[in-house]
Amino acid sequence: MTDPEIIEWLGEQGGVWVHADDKAKSQHRRQMLAARISTLWVRRPKDGMSAVAELRTIIYVLEDYLAVLRGSRGPTHRQVSTHGQQGRQRIQLRKVDPP
Repeated sequence: MTDPEIIEWLGEQGGVWVHADDKAKSQHRRQMLAARISTLWVRRPKDGMSAVAELRTIIYVLEDYLAVLRGSRGPTHRQVSTHGQQGRQRIQLRKVDPP
């Protein structure tokens, strides 16, 4: 599936787009806003991030993110990022402007 197809489907299903594609924010902004989908971006470090590290990061913030979604009256946009050295990282979930 292409990103536009995913966005359309998520809009129909009331889903959340969880991704690490920094370009998607600018390339698909209009479509995401029109589809009224919520988003969770995984911000990867410049030196990259393994799929396992991405999943671990998402799992770490999942309960907090679900609480945000339950309390939201509309689409919500959050970014999760890691800070610090490997093995001693801090993970942060923060609100971001709509795509």
